[in-house]
Amino acid sequence: MCQQILAAGHEIGVQIHPVVADIPGFSDKKDILWMHDFITQLHLIETGRDMLKKCGVPDATLLRVGDLAANADTLRAMKSAGFSLGSNRDRDNKSTIYSHVNDLFPVCNDISSLDGITDLPVTSFLSPLPWLDGTYRHFQMTALSFHEMTYGLLKMKETGYSCATILTHPHEFFIVKKKEYYPDRKNRKRLKSLLAFLKTQPDLHIKSATDCIKSDDGKLGNRPEIRLPMHLSVLRVMEQTMARFGI
Repeated sequence: MCQQILAAGHEIGVQIHPVVADIPGFSDKKDILWMHDFITQLHLIETGRDMLKKCGVPDATLLRVGDLAANADTLRAMKSAGFSLGSNRDRDNKSTIYSHVNDLFPVCNDISSLDGITDLPVTSFLSPLPWLDGTYRHFQMTALSFHEMTYGLLKMKETGYSCATILTHPHEFFIVKKKEYYPDRKNRKRLKSLLAFLKTQPDLHIKSATDCIKSDDGKLGNRPEIRLPMHLSVLRVMEQTMARFGI
């Protein structure tokens, strides 16, 4: 699988979920990396890196922690293990996000560097429905409608952002009923529509994380926060409600 991904021109990084680590003498039940000390975090990160090496992946330099549960010790451990790039910030704190590095970097809502680690935050937008969404809504197939995504991307381009970072998982595109898997039509439609939209935008490019770093290191400072329009968010709530009832 790794060889197919690399052959297609993609980048492979390490993701750490302590709860599934199969390491002699180690156990974890809470799956929150920052609950472990620096030495343990370093061991987990190095183990993940070495596993990928055995699959033919060159030295990984990109790390994302499960549920973004990173802290200052994680950044230190990354540097010690030879990692220079992460994606462990997300301001959508109503989701299952446990990041403790959101406020450590000098730029909060775009690419930013700190002590040799450059981080690409998961893109998030101000929600017009804070009583429902929380303050922010992050860029994820399950979280934003197609129209919210395209609105946000065009506003990011207009206001000078370097990169948009999408958080997604394979399980978002399937529904499990009685141990059987079925396509999640809503999320698949959102993804297909987003990819079709990007083909029409010559100034919006799909890049690897490393290539995004080369485009900007955050020196321009914080860009303005982008608020989603009320009517688009209301339509998204209606869309998701209808999908929940199979309409």
